[in-house]
Amino acid sequence: MRTLALLVTALAAASLAACGKDDESKGGQKVEIKLTDAGCSPLHVRLPAGPTRFDASNDGTDKATEFEVLQGDRVLGEKENLTEGLSGGFSLDLDPGRYQIWCGQGTPKGTLEVTGKASSAAAADPRLAAAVRG
Repeated sequence: MRTLALLVTALAAASLAACGKDDESKGGQKVEIKLTDAGCSPLHVRLPAGPTRFDASNDGTDKATEFEVLQGDRVLGEKENLTEGLSGGFSLDLDPGRYQIWCGQGTPKGTLEVTGKASSAAAADPRLAAAVRG
């Protein structure tokens, strides 16, 4: 019983730690998004599956003030209130598929195409992959 409690505690700690970590330290990739009057730039992104850090910055628009990665109606990751001069980001462990990116009210939705195979965490246990996404 104690072993099970330790395992549950270790998995919870690992998933919480992964939500705030910079993925570059574990071989992940980084995607930079600029918020513009026209929305997200780039508006179409293609990348391999796995740990990904999204960094969004607003260099001078008041029309786009957030960045989101969506799967259907579900928000997988977001950074809001990115007014002029601010930046921020979040990390996701992305599985292959098509997602949407969006930079706020009045801007078009873009596409995020993720290629390749599912990450090792997702392949081993989909529930763990969802927890790692934070």
